[in-house]
Amino acid sequence: MSYEFWSSKNVKARKPYRCCECSAAIAVGELHNYGAGKFDGYLVDQRLCLNCDLIISEGFNADFWDDEGFPLTEVRSTLRDEHGIDDAHAWAVERRQARIAKREDEAAATARATRAANEYRP
Repeated sequence: MSYEFWSSKNVKARKPYRCCECSAAIAVGELHNYGAGKFDGYLVDQRLCLNCDLIISEGFNADFWDDEGFPLTEVRSTLRDEHGIDDAHAWAVERRQARIAKREDEAAATARATRAANEYRP
């Protein structure tokens, strides 16, 4: 089982949809993730609410699943059963905030080092 190709992006709903992961309603005008591609010879597409998209993205970042995909409709139960994560959304938000803070700290350190190098006069 593997994807031949896959593309996804955040879009606004032009009609009502349901999240294919948690079955939450996606209202007209609501931002959500739309993905489409070819999996095992079949053209497939999916719509995810932004909460589920965040959880799935952070699962990939944590190497909980690989390029073969993730357990669609079972992401939360997989995180709970296999990784001990009871509140998947809180876990994903915390991970995302930590990664953003780390990038900001690294950028600030680089800026300080650049200023110091520019100010250095032998």
